[in-house]
Amino acid sequence: MLNSLPAGQALSTVYWFQQLRRRGAPNGLAAVAMFGATMIGVFSLIVLTAVGFLIGGPSRGAFHAARTPVLIGVALFLAVRVIAHRPLKRGLTWLTRRLSGDEEIFSAADIRPDQYATLALLGYANWILDCLAFLFALEAVNAAAPWRGVLVIYALAQIVATIPLLPGGGGTVEATLAVGLVAYGSHGAIAAGVVLFRLISARGFVPVGWAAWALIHQRRQTPQPGLTHSQTVNVP
Repeated sequence: MLNSLPAGQALSTVYWFQQLRRRGAPNGLAAVAMFGATMIGVFSLIVLTAVGFLIGGPSRGAFHAARTPVLIGVALFLAVRVIAHRPLKRGLTWLTRRLSGDEEIFSAADIRPDQYATLALLGYANWILDCLAFLFALEAVNAAAPWRGVLVIYALAQIVATIPLLPGGGGTVEATLAVGLVAYGSHGAIAAGVVLFRLISARGFVPVGWAAWALIHQRRQTPQPGLTHSQTVNVP
């Protein structure tokens, strides 16, 4: 949905929420899980953008001009995040209980430090592995990949992808990747590398996703053995 439909961001969010509810999560817990997953993705991407500018900022051009403001902004963001850690946890717990109507349903304090570490690790791994796919796609078509700048280029493209102009950031992400590669002095089959990466990381999942959706939908419509039509159950 995200990569193939207009307003895919909104539609996929609604579908995600419905699936969590179908699997037994109360409204509040489902909402917090979605919000938490989104914030983990945003936080890890911001940090990786800063790391990219630290290790691979170009010596000239627009990227160089943006380096200092980006680093200052990330430092302020991290400072606020650390200072507001406890109020955020209390607010998250209060909001979840208000949405669910259950005082015992959830407490942010119940999440163990090792669970926080696991969530953070998965958040960073999501972006890093995707960035490696971008790098390998460039190498596959013999484009001169700017190793020190790949993380900056990738992170900025993902930020652009969050702007809901076209499904999956179609066109805007590709343009950002190509412009970033040129700004870092890359040459060769840049366009081919960008297209290959996007086919693998975004468009390649579209048929897989819709096939999975069709299979789930078919299972829900199939009566269970020994049940009448009125007794048919929904299979999650």
